[in-house]
Amino acid sequence: MRRWPRKLFDLYLFGNFHIAFGAVSVALSTQLLFHYELRWELFVFLFCGTFFGYNLQRLPSAYVNAHIPRKFYRHHWNTTHRKLLTILSILAFIAFTYSFFTLYTRTKIAALIPAVLSFA
Repeated sequence: MRRWPRKLFDLYLFGNFHIAFGAVSVALSTQLLFHYELRWELFVFLFCGTFFGYNLQRLPSAYVNAHIPRKFYRHHWNTTHRKLLTILSILAFIAFTYSFFTLYTRTKIAALIPAVLSFA
C-alpha cells in the first residue's frame, strides 16, 4: 500500500516530468515579469516538447541495452518501464506537433532554432 507514492514519484522524476514542468515555469515567470499574455498552446508546446525531447534521449538505450545489468536505479527504472515511457512520449509528440501548428508564425520561427538544436 505504501509503494504507490514511491512509484508515482519515480514516474515523475525518471519520466522527466519535473524538467517539463520547469520549462513551463520559466515561461510562466516570463509572462508574469513582462506582463505578457501567452497562449495555452505555447505552454502545451513547451511541456510536451521538453518531455518528448528528454525521453527521446533515454528511450533508445532502454531498448537496445535491455539485457545489460544496470548500476543505477534510474537506468533500471527506464529499462523496466520503457513501454510506459514510449506511450507517454508518443502522446507528448502528438500534443507537441498539434500545438506547434496552432502557434503564430513568428512563434514557430522562434521555436524552431532551439527545437532543432535540442533534437540534434
